[in-house]
Amino acid sequence: MRIATYVAAAMLIAGPAHANWLDRAWDAQAVEANLAPAITLGAAGVLLVLPQETLDAAHAEGLSTPDAVQQLVERYGQRCSGVIDLDQPHQHLRVQLFIEKRVAFAAAPESVQGEVRDAQKSPQSAPPPDTLAVTPEQSSELFIDYVPARTAHCITPGDTIS
Repeated sequence: MRIATYVAAAMLIAGPAHANWLDRAWDAQAVEANLAPAITLGAAGVLLVLPQETLDAAHAEGLSTPDAVQQLVERYGQRCSGVIDLDQPHQHLRVQLFIEKRVAFAAAPESVQGEVRDAQKSPQSAPPPDTLAVTPEQSSELFIDYVPARTAHCITPGDTIS
């Protein structure tokens, strides 16, 4: 009986579990704020658009940028792709990293402001937003030694499924 009491007390003291930066990277709030990562697999490697807030959260938890990229690709990268098979290890996998930042509309590049204004020429358009998520044209290139922590069972069209 005492052990059960101690276990219950320990659970109350521990409190609720909190999601880490990786769980929050693609949660409903990030998607609603239009600040979710984007991962594209291509013949030249991985293209990753990452919100500055997500990278800052990973750094706050002690991760380096390559470690954060590795974890994002592992968790959210497309499985069963004919372009890059993320179910297999890839030594020195090239990642082109773009950092997305939220900026005031007035501080956004002129070309972006122009695109927003052009989109607002329809009668039912809303006023310009106060802020925008902007991805610069410059990227960083890094290389990761990708090792999947899990694998998927891929099914191709025409496979017999039992």
